[in-house]
Amino acid sequence: MKCLLKIENFKIGEIIERKNKFIVKAKIKNKTILAHLNNTGRLEEFIKKGKIGIFLPIKGKKTKFRLSMIKEKDSASIIDTSLQMRCFEIALENGYISWLKGQKF
Repeated sequence: MKCLLKIENFKIGEIIERKNKFIVKAKIKNKTILAHLNNTGRLEEFIKKGKIGIFLPIKGKKTKFRLSMIKEKDSASIIDTSLQMRCFEIALENGYISWLKGQKF
């Protein structure tokens, strides 16, 4: 398996609830925070009370964190649409998607 992107400076926390399409309430190190969510999909199977989230710091926003991934058994599901796009771009640039090799976008 190839590493597409190294993620640093992340925080791990527990989801409390989804407040609305763009805000998630969570607990990081016993401190309740509000985090931005840029994926407006329903995500009901991911954003549930008690699920473990991976949060990336953000600047210049009303919230200090963005919920980027949800911890699964031995991995994490990327729910941050900008992070999904960046991983896709890296995979495409490096020829990791065999059926798209040689394509120009």
